[in-house]
Amino acid sequence: MNLRIAIEDMYKNAIKSKKTKEANTLRLIKSAIKDKDIASRSLNNREGIGDSDILSVLQNLIKQRKDSIDSFKKALREDLVSIEQEEILIISQFLPQQLNNAETEAIITKIISNNKLESLKDMGVLMNELKSTHSGKIDMEFLS
Repeated sequence: MNLRIAIEDMYKNAIKSKKTKEANTLRLIKSAIKDKDIASRSLNNREGIGDSDILSVLQNLIKQRKDSIDSFKKALREDLVSIEQEEILIISQFLPQQLNNAETEAIITKIISNNKLESLKDMGVLMNELKSTHSGKIDMEFLS
C-alpha cells in the first residue's frame, strides 16, 4: 500500500475516533509531505513525491522530535518530552523495521568489500548504495 494512502486512511480513522493527538500528528505529517510535494513540483513531476521521499520526510520529522526531546530534557520539561515521544511513536508506524547497529555494520562492510571502496572519497558511493537498497531501514545518525 502506498504510504500516502496509509497516512490518509489513518488520519481519517483518527478523526472519526476523536483521537486528537493522533490526528494532529498525522495532520503534521500530511503537511510536511505536501510541503515536499510543492518543493519538488516541476513540469515532469505533477503527482508529488514517492514513497522513498515520504520515508525521508518521516525520518526528518523523527529527527526533529529527538532534537526537541534533548532540548526539553535540558529545560526539565518532562511534559513536553512525553508529547514528543508520543509523536515519534505515531510517525514510526509508517517506517520499516529499523536495523540494529550490528546489522547496519554488516551491510556497510559488505557494500565496502563488494564495491572495493578504499578511501573517504568513496563515501558518496557507500551512501548512495545504502539509500537505494536500505531506504528507511538504517538510522543515518549511526553513520555520523
